[in-house]
Amino acid sequence: MLRLYKATRVPGISQCLFCFNYIIKMAITFGDVCMFLVGFNLLQPFQVIVGGSMFAIKRFGGNPNNTSLLVGRSCQGHLLFNLIGAMLMFGLSFLPGEGTCHYLSIACVWLTVVLNVVILLVYAFGNGMKSLKTYFWSLFGASFCIGITEIIVVKALPQSMASFPVGLGCIGIFVCIFHCIIKLVVKMLKKNVDYWLVTSHLLFNVVLSIVSAICWTVCIFGEMDKVTGDEAIPDGPSFGNALLGSINNILIVFAAHVFFFLIYPVILPYNMCKIEHCPTIITICLAFDCAIGFTGNYLSRTVLSGAWTDDKFVLNLIWLGILPIIFFCGIFIYWFHSAKSRVTKLMKENSIFGGFMTVFFYIMCQMLINIAFATCFDNTFKFGTEKEYGVASAGYVCSLCVFALLLGLWFGSYFSDAHARHYTNMKERISNPEDWPTYGRGFFGKMGYWTGKTIVEAFKTIPLLFTTDVVALVSN
Repeated sequence: MLRLYKATRVPGISQCLFCFNYIIKMAITFGDVCMFLVGFNLLQPFQVIVGGSMFAIKRFGGNPNNTSLLVGRSCQGHLLFNLIGAMLMFGLSFLPGEGTCHYLSIACVWLTVVLNVVILLVYAFGNGMKSLKTYFWSLFGASFCIGITEIIVVKALPQSMASFPVGLGCIGIFVCIFHCIIKLVVKMLKKNVDYWLVTSHLLFNVVLSIVSAICWTVCIFGEMDKVTGDEAIPDGPSFGNALLGSINNILIVFAAHVFFFLIYPVILPYNMCKIEHCPTIITICLAFDCAIGFTGNYLSRTVLSGAWTDDKFVLNLIWLGILPIIFFCGIFIYWFHSAKSRVTKLMKENSIFGGFMTVFFYIMCQMLINIAFATCFDNTFKFGTEKEYGVASAGYVCSLCVFALLLGLWFGSYFSDAHARHYTNMKERISNPEDWPTYGRGFFGKMGYWTGKTIVEAFKTIPLLFTTDVVALVSN
């Protein structure tokens, strides 16, 4: 008993007990667990791209010095194929037929299993640069499938949408802990760390996707039995009313991701943080991401569960975050583009302050995104009579919220990358300040110029994903 008491005082164990107690108190349903598993499973290929690219290049005979080029191109491909899959499925989700959406969601989760198995086999048994090409295109295929799955699972089970961001938020910190454990075990066994680290991660992805697919299949067939049996659910609000009730959620998810990617890359790359501080900053952000996921879920089940039954739509729109996001982001953009700004000078002189600003802005945007996700289903019934589960219009609106998330993620990341690339090229070519294209313009004139130029540059990078030879990229 004394050992058990001491064990509960260990931070990791006490946090696990807290999560277990949280699950009991919140009366988590089987559908919530399934949605959590789906959300937790969806971004695993992206984690493999970010964390395993260097090991894959070494294994297949490429040049490790080109890892950053391949990771950047792979992340762009992940976002693009993710968005394409979401666009395709969002259009197909309006297909008529009873149970079509449910059957499609089951097919998607099992297709993810197949792709994870292919990725594992290619990495574990592949050899040569051709295997590297197959490996990364398999990851892009998984990204395409992820985009499809994200739309269809939310449409099929909108009442459990609050658990979706919890799964997404737990991915990063879990991968960090998982990699630390695998490294210790592999070193104790005196095995190849590079090989077994990625192989173990891919094997875990296969097991996780199988468990997620089984749970999702059982859950969906149970939901279909309710609809066709005695527990058939009556109609709820129309699609137009549901959309009007949740337009604030959709705007917040889109705006938060766009503004986050406009600000976040400005802090880290432009020498506002020392490179040795970046891992610490990223770890802190991942830990907060996990905590924010649970916080958003808790708020949606308690404080925010009845927040949409009144007629104060405009007030809800304001307090939930649209205006605060625009206000804070406007201030940050002005600070970062003003050479005489005290904040900019302080961030360049003190990397700790730069790290604090990074974490602060990350927490603010991520919290708003999670709250918008968690309250989306309740908000769809803003103009309805009662909050009734299983309504088709709620599924459409919730899937639209996910689509806004992916669109904002793609647009923001492409925009920030194009801005950094175009700004660097201009700085190398132009030495005279009077020759600078925005010389003499006001603040809005400068922002208009960079916005137009970077949008053009962002769309120019899309064809490169299909024309660039992965083998040639890592062989130089």
